[in-house]
Amino acid sequence: MTIEYPYGTTERILTIIPNVTLQAGFMGFKSRQHSLVITNNRILFARITGARMKELSERGKQEAKSEGKGRMAQLLANPHIYEKLVELYQQLGPEGVLADHPANFAVDRAAVTKVKLKTTAGPDGGVGSDVLILKANGKTYKVALGGSKSAARKALESAGLM
Repeated sequence: MTIEYPYGTTERILTIIPNVTLQAGFMGFKSRQHSLVITNNRILFARITGARMKELSERGKQEAKSEGKGRMAQLLANPHIYEKLVELYQQLGPEGVLADHPANFAVDRAAVTKVKLKTTAGPDGGVGSDVLILKANGKTYKVALGGSKSAARKALESAGLM
């Protein structure tokens, strides 16, 4: 789905980084799970709720069941839940993604001044986490990656952000 903007430009989804955590609040108490939907004009922060994940899980089980697959195949449909989430966002398009949840928001790509991927050290030098840092409009967004850092780098490079 594309959207017409003034001056003949259209907005289209370039890439999606599912399963990230937008870090917020003191010691991360207000952190929430999101997906980053990157378009040619904006970066959309799409909230992932437990209800949405349950819905997609049930949909995967029903699809496996309708294909005549057994109980084990139905249970194994759950690891593909983020693929189903990406498909849903592709179907909704940018405006549909923003309208999908009241907490969803967008950052204009023209306002982005810094994009950085880094690995933070864990406590006592233990296992750390991969973090994406976005700076835009004087605000810093710290996003913990649920997937691999290299996959996120490829997605950001394909979208022209790195």
